[in-house]
Amino acid sequence: MRCHVLALILLACAAPDARAADLFVDAAGSPGSHATVALAQQAAAPGDRIFVLPGHYPAFLWTKSVRILGLGAKPEDVVIARIDFAPKFPTLGYDMLLSNVMLDSADPLDAVKLSGNELPPGVLSIDGVVIKGAVYLGSGPQGMHVSIVNCRIEPAPGQGVLGTAVYLGGLGNYATYSAEIVDSTISAHAATAALPAQSALRISGGVRLRLSGANLNGGHSAVAVPGLSNGADALRMGFVAGSVQVDLDGGTTILGGSSIHGAGGAGVALDGHLTIAQALVLGGSGVAAGTPFAGSAPVPREYSLRLSTVPPLFDAVGPTSFAGGRTVRLQTAHSAPAAGIAIAPETNQPGTWFTPLLTTSTVLFPGHELVFALPVDASPAANGLLLFAQGYYLHPDTQTVEFTNSRSLRADL
Repeated sequence: MRCHVLALILLACAAPDARAADLFVDAAGSPGSHATVALAQQAAAPGDRIFVLPGHYPAFLWTKSVRILGLGAKPEDVVIARIDFAPKFPTLGYDMLLSNVMLDSADPLDAVKLSGNELPPGVLSIDGVVIKGAVYLGSGPQGMHVSIVNCRIEPAPGQGVLGTAVYLGGLGNYATYSAEIVDSTISAHAATAALPAQSALRISGGVRLRLSGANLNGGHSAVAVPGLSNGADALRMGFVAGSVQVDLDGGTTILGGSSIHGAGGAGVALDGHLTIAQALVLGGSGVAAGTPFAGSAPVPREYSLRLSTVPPLFDAVGPTSFAGGRTVRLQTAHSAPAAGIAIAPETNQPGTWFTPLLTTSTVLFPGHELVFALPVDASPAANGLLLFAQGYYLHPDTQTVEFTNSRSLRADL
């Protein structure tokens, strides 16, 4: 299906909030800018955007529902030491986005580059970010959703958290939030003479997780010392027992860590409800090879959807950014009948377990492909508009509607 210009979508969509303001951060001190992200946040109101120019910036406490967007040609151009995530303005219903930056610091105190705990309901989107350290997002309730899209998470030895690169869920409290990791790679560090190999991802009981187009790599080991010689599981349980929900699709690859002198790690070592469609799960090689699934066996899912953007787009100012005249193709990866693509403006990504983006301003396009171009002479009202898209189809057996991961698009003239 072809839609000649994005104007058809824009006409059906609500305009962006006119009250939102843009603030700028520049380490070089350009006129009208703030010196740090923390200072810009102090001056911002919920819903504002903070654009960060290339440079190195200190750690800060992220408390306001603002969007933080790097203005470099690539994420590595804008370096922030660490972010502590603690939404308070508002406490409920926040919509916070971090895009096109790198979190990196050699300070041992910054080993966990993104962290938060006892988090309230809302949406945290991490899009196009390189994280040179660990991620810890602790307990959170139903209605909290974490979206990690187009990211690379690569902690060095000593920069993990609780033996893993990414930890989702509580340590002492049961977490009930949902999360999605899409088109992202998590590479755990290998064993050293002092540290065991690291898992890529751990999730605690109650967490609902979808992996789509993700790559999880457990840490390897070439160390002969007992206790350090085994490869690590790629995806494993956290420290709070309880059933988890995990959906593996979209071409996801999960590899347990290999070992020269010990056992290979498992691909997935979880207890809960696991479904698998388009995914490859392998244990690591070793003196004793790791198993693909060391806990609950997965339930095959015959029908699966994945929404992809062709070509993959990433610019300096947003999640998936496209300028006037540039063509975007959204495709679903399933050929089932009664399928389509839904697009909604300025809408939170799913706040519950992959809730469809059906609002009063949602536009539904039947078919497996939607092609459109932002007109060169589009109305200024279209500039900066965020659109969220999902694929959907009617399951032929259950007659229920299934939805994909969401993808965000941003118009920049």
